Amino acid sequence: MIGRLEYYPIKTLRLGVNGEYAPFALDTHGSSAGGDVSLLQPLNDKLFLIVEGEYIGGTNIASYNNSSDSIKEVSDYQLTGYFGQALLRIKSGIPFCQTFEIGGRYEHTDPTKEVDNDAFNTITGGIGFIFLPDNDARLQLNIVQTNYEQEIPGKQLNNLMFVMQMQLKI
Repeated sequence: MIGRLEYYPIKTLRLGVNGEYAPFALDTHGSSAGGDVSLLQPLNDKLFLIVEGEYIGGTNIASYNNSSDSIKEVSDYQLTGYFGQALLRIKSGIPFCQTFEIGGRYEHTDPTKEVDNDAFNTITGGIGFIFLPDNDARLQLNIVQTNYEQEIPGKQLNNLMFVMQMQLKI
């Protein structure tokens, strides 16, 4: 079961809370809850600002389900995480590139609170080019830096990636 409530104190600001209850077996269940805020604010005719943040905590359902342990406790599969991001969307008026975007995101994830040193932080910076309305043709370029609380050779290593994504809707 999943539930969500949203409240708009003003037209451009959304506050949300959500929760989930997931039964695994007869006497075993997990749950999670979170809250988020989203500001979608036009600054003028050509500038649009998006600022968002979220916090979530609860059972890491995927880790619990994927575990091959014969005896496992739901309390050993608790996670926490939060993120914040900002994006500035600029209408360019150029026929081949209608909108230009620039933004960044910071994310902290602790996938299993009971396991020490598995938390990580991700910082993403990017630019986007929207060629057709409604993101029908879009190019996204991102730099993504991930840093682990503790590196584990062959499993979790700090890394820096360049990611390019082309999106076409048909």
